[in-house]
Amino acid sequence: LNLNEQQQKQITQIQDELRKKHWDLMGKMNDEYTKLNQLYYSGQRDPAAIGKQYQRITDLRRQMMESSVEGQNRIEATLTPEQRQTPRGYGRGWMMW
Repeated sequence: LNLNEQQQKQITQIQDELRKKHWDLMGKMNDEYTKLNQLYYSGQRDPAAIGKQYQRITDLRRQMMESSVEGQNRIEATLTPEQRQTPRGYGRGWMMW
């Protein structure tokens, strides 16, 4: 994309912020998965409790997806109109990892 120095700096900062946020969310998801496993392997499995636990995990995944899209938007905002026209791959997490 022929990024200038300022653009590279801004994009790196955005990526660093998102990386830290995603690591935090992944840690929370791991904690929630541990709770889910405890519910599954308890003597009496409660479908409602397991469903609520799945919802907590889903909410964390949604937060991660939303922050990824927000990051993509912030990065694109640093680009010139010409750079935005350059074809790029937009795989999942293309600029996060």
